[in-house]
Amino acid sequence: MKRSNQLLIALLLLALLVISFANLSLYSEYRKGHFTPRDQLMVANWNTAQLPPLHTVSLTGVVWANFIPSDSNYIEYPTVADKTTGNYVRELHRSGDTLYISGPYGMPNHRVWADWVYRHSFAPINIYLEDLRSIDITNSQIYVAGKPAPAHKTTHISANGSSIWIGEYNESQKRQPLPKEYFDSLDLRLDNTLLLLNSPAVIRTLHARLDNFSEIGDRIATLGSADISPGPDSRVSITGTNIPKTTINVH
Repeated sequence: MKRSNQLLIALLLLALLVISFANLSLYSEYRKGHFTPRDQLMVANWNTAQLPPLHTVSLTGVVWANFIPSDSNYIEYPTVADKTTGNYVRELHRSGDTLYISGPYGMPNHRVWADWVYRHSFAPINIYLEDLRSIDITNSQIYVAGKPAPAHKTTHISANGSSIWIGEYNESQKRQPLPKEYFDSLDLRLDNTLLLLNSPAVIRTLHARLDNFSEIGDRIATLGSADISPGPDSRVSITGTNIPKTTINVH
């Protein structure tokens, strides 16, 4: 055997020995309790807090938050910034029936086309409320979930420099449709904001005003009726069956 081949084999064996020794050392430290398992680390950096009945939530600089209808009031949120987006709750306080949440994001958040991989690469903020009536967001991104059955209720959303999903979305839903999410009445005021009406969303009435390069994109949602007032620099995209149900008047 050539000397060069002998040297190559020796180097490979040495590398395997180093890797094996490192794995054994790490496992030994893990057995001694010197490492925190991933699930325990998530719990350690995660907080759940009960909330009193609230009607309004105001977000500023939040990378992603989910609004979920519930029969109780509470919030789940990361307390340590994740490595992907830096998402965490910097400040949380309540005044009257309004909850104020601030995060680290200091510029317009326009990731409305975020894919499944991005969404699952960090911990979002989950807000569960019985009677949410109004959402006010700045430089944030949110998903607003509907109810599992029709309900008579108006939700007001005011957004600046933000991204909004009405209804859930994922890339596999064409093969396996997601459950329907019902919204009675949505009243939207969008400024430099991108909003998607995703296919699970069933909306009885929608009223929207768009300013400062805002956009509404319809991803085959189900509309009863829609009254949309875009500014001259805004954009509205409505799919087939929703076109005759939509009135558009430029302001």
